[in-house]
Amino acid sequence: MKRVTVFALVFALILSVSAFAEDRIAIVDIVLCMSKSTAAQRAQDELKAYENERNTKFKKLQDEQAKKEGDFQKTAGALSEVARKARIDELTKGRAGLEATFRQYSAEVQKKEQELTAKIQKEMQSYIEAIAREQKYTLVLPVQAMVYTDGSYPNISQQVIDRYNKASGKKR
Repeated sequence: MKRVTVFALVFALILSVSAFAEDRIAIVDIVLCMSKSTAAQRAQDELKAYENERNTKFKKLQDEQAKKEGDFQKTAGALSEVARKARIDELTKGRAGLEATFRQYSAEVQKKEQELTAKIQKEMQSYIEAIAREQKYTLVLPVQAMVYTDGSYPNISQQVIDRYNKASGKKR
């Protein structure tokens, strides 16, 4: 639904802008800018490290659960019915806890990714706006929202990447 709304908005903008011959339109490939920016690459490395940390912790918990289940399999025959039922309940709770931990870690990684991406997108937006003002573009459209273009619109993606990388290099 959100894509349809964005598409309709972009389409309406194009129609209204095309009525004015002096307007200048450029395009920008947001995905390319994100993938080629050094800040996005650093963020990707940070996210990978964060995810690996979570995966290591989860693997440890998983191994502990597997050991408990293995120990139970070895000793199940020697346990009384009450003790066996208690151990099964304990193992079931452990398995449920493991699944909950997995969901929690997945949500944490997703949240971290959104935080990192949002920060970079916000910064990148300011560079897109600055380039548009400097070069006197009245409208800059993301390539991802376009259904068709004849290729006549200037693509400012590389300028955005270069400026963003230069500025983020100074921030380090």
